[in-house]
Amino acid sequence: MRTVCGGSALAVAVMIAASGCGGHRAAPAPVQYAAPPVPPPGAAPSPSSTPSARAPGAVTLRIKAQFQEGRLYCIPASSAISLGTFGIAVRQRTLARKMDTHAPFGTHGDDAVRVLADYVSPGYTVTNVTDVQNPVTLMRRVVDNVGVLRRAPQIAVWWERLPWNRGLGGHYGHVIVAYGYDARAGTVEVWDPWAATGGRHTLSAKALAKAAQYWGMYFYSRTTSPKGLRDVRRTSHRGRVAWISAGSGHTTQRT
Repeated sequence: MRTVCGGSALAVAVMIAASGCGGHRAAPAPVQYAAPPVPPPGAAPSPSSTPSARAPGAVTLRIKAQFQEGRLYCIPASSAISLGTFGIAVRQRTLARKMDTHAPFGTHGDDAVRVLADYVSPGYTVTNVTDVQNPVTLMRRVVDNVGVLRRAPQIAVWWERLPWNRGLGGHYGHVIVAYGYDARAGTVEVWDPWAATGGRHTLSAKALAKAAQYWGMYFYSRTTSPKGLRDVRRTSHRGRVAWISAGSGHTTQRT
């Protein structure tokens, strides 16, 4: 069982007090189930991450930021943002349908990885890695995806452990997007799709690792396709994704 972002109609929402000049505003937290923090027997090891010397010391990717369209949609929303860094435009509701997002459980991590892999192949693979509760490893993986590949990976966290939700209580699974970092400062820039407290935040790798779930990151790796495609460009047309090899002119389409 892996990361889950979702909610329960029977759960009790906590109230978020957001300080402001002259008063407070309150909003319900994303009420969610989350994956267990231990691996199942025989779990496969995470792929290695060895950032290239080409990775700069600090990078901030341009993302098409968006908030989740429903309380169960943290994975569809973060997936839409992540796929946008591949040049793939997909609506949240399309991803939610393909990922089988539904009440009361939301989205299962295995379904999310399956759908993401279908979109980014044959040029890339995506793996639910299990080592990002270590801040050094977490930063190395962020540098690899953001700095080398120029892709924004998703990170599965415990909502109440994020610094901007500290003290609000509850125990909720949530998924955010890492789109930047400063290696020297040891910080990561993230987008949290939960509108009430989310948006753009910068936090230390140590704080992010502390908030991470065991199945904590959807890590992208570059691959060589079965047909030998090396330079793969992606375009979206009427709900289909076209994969084009710059060298051969070969094109395939996926819905």
